[in-house]
Amino acid sequence: MRLRTRLTLAFASITVFAIAALLVITEIGIDQLTGRSTETATAAVERIAAENYHLSEDVLTRYGEKMVEMKARNAANEISLYLAGWEDLDYRQLREDPQLRAIATQDIHAEFPETRVAGYVDMGDHTGYAVLHPNPEVEGRNFEEWREKYPDMWDYVVRSFSEEEVRGYYTFMDRESRTRKKYMVTRQVPETPFIVYAAVEIDEYFLPVHQAIRRAGKATVEEAETGIEAAGDRFNDLIKTRSFFLGLFVLLLGGLLGLVMASRISRPIRRLRDGVEKLGEGDFSVEVPSGGSTETAELSAAFNRLGGRLREYMENLKREVGAREAVESEVRIARQIQESLLPHSFPPFPDHQEFDLFAVNLAAKEVAGDFYDFFLLDDDRLALVIADVSGKGIPAALFMAVSRTVIKNVCSQETDPGRALTLANRSISQDNEACMFVTLILGCYRISTGEFAFANAGHDEMLLIREDGTVEPFGLMRGTAVGIVEDEVYRSGSRIIEPGQTLVFYTDGVTEATSAENELFGRERLEKLLRDHGGRPAREICDRIREAVTEFQQGKQFDDVTVMVLKRAGLPPPIVH
Repeated sequence: MRLRTRLTLAFASITVFAIAALLVITEIGIDQLTGRSTETATAAVERIAAENYHLSEDVLTRYGEKMVEMKARNAANEISLYLAGWEDLDYRQLREDPQLRAIATQDIHAEFPETRVAGYVDMGDHTGYAVLHPNPEVEGRNFEEWREKYPDMWDYVVRSFSEEEVRGYYTFMDRESRTRKKYMVTRQVPETPFIVYAAVEIDEYFLPVHQAIRRAGKATVEEAETGIEAAGDRFNDLIKTRSFFLGLFVLLLGGLLGLVMASRISRPIRRLRDGVEKLGEGDFSVEVPSGGSTETAELSAAFNRLGGRLREYMENLKREVGAREAVESEVRIARQIQESLLPHSFPPFPDHQEFDLFAVNLAAKEVAGDFYDFFLLDDDRLALVIADVSGKGIPAALFMAVSRTVIKNVCSQETDPGRALTLANRSISQDNEACMFVTLILGCYRISTGEFAFANAGHDEMLLIREDGTVEPFGLMRGTAVGIVEDEVYRSGSRIIEPGQTLVFYTDGVTEATSAENELFGRERLEKLLRDHGGRPAREICDRIREAVTEFQQGKQFDDVTVMVLKRAGLPPPIVH
């Protein structure tokens, strides 16, 4: 039997027993007691209905908050899994992906007693920018626009930049641009720069149940009033002669029955309330008996399932944290091994004062795909390499190690950069099932004459700083990246590096560094920096580039940054006789 039916029967029984007791007195007394009974019954029904409403509101609100929190966490995990392996997180591309939009802007439904949309999920980044939002008027804008109008909402958004999960109430616009009170949960998306926001109107979420309780109370009150008046008219004459004691007995019996019924109705709700409090304190093993009406039994069963799912979630989370810590430890070891492969002692050749050489490598992740290398082929020739492997992380690092080893081995046999690259490409392209590739510049610098022979495999051209401070590009040979076409033949170029001139090698992590406003660092900004600092030693030039790129990105580095600078020593001053 449903809760509404039980309440109706209980309150109707109390009313009938009260009428039977009142009809034992005189007609005048009956009229007076009828009015008083009507008022008493109405007040009792309204009070009990109000108490049940508030109890249901408290329990359902707490339950709803937990559901919203789980919705935010599930959406964050789904987005993280979906974006795994994406190399380019361009916002326009993200918005055009229908599957990602379906995950990141899904509706939150209320299911009591009918399905209805009560909220939604949206996704932003760590600056407050709305990347994906179900409301087109909000998508593409920054939540900071509403900072003054909705300070509570903005406070939660700011906290979400640094906190894994934030929850609380705030006011904001719904889909029809109405200002409403909502409950919001934010959740950072693992391994991405994004944040999931799940917001729902708690009142709207459980409004059907609350309205049903209100209607039942109102209907009972009206039925009680009508029943009292009708019974008084029909039995006025008969009740005058009836036994007063019979009426008193009936009244006592009805009161006792009402108390029993009210207790049976409220007890399951109180158990649910106590269970929710224990669950909020972290006791996920709590369970409540599934007695009472059909609705409370279903709600108790759902609550018990929720506790079990939360326990399972916490156990899975512990296992995931342990596995993640193990992977992070292995990645740190891989970074140490990778750093040991790159030359890091400067000056690298103290016996050679004819040139100044320095290089830096900043990895976007724990391990890098960029690398640089230099080594002497003989006493008068220096090999220089700068490269950028496709992709990031461990696969790029492994491909980088293989490419570096192959290129160094080939250079020991072939000193012409073009022919050396041709041999290296042939070796790397074989059995390249992962279809990875590497852009690079291979150069051979003759120390005594300043002649620089080079070959370019799809890499950004170098920049030359003249003694007067002017900057010019050279070295773009339009060769294909190594690892793509096995029979590619690379050509060599040659140029004299004059005394006092500086050659700058770099990867696209410099020119494609992105600011918080999605602005690229660009080659023009790099050339201006070189004009301002081109006369400095190689180490200082590298440091200036690294500092400028880091400051421009405001600590949010998305690609590896590698720079290598070769400066030919100037001519000694003339001897004055």
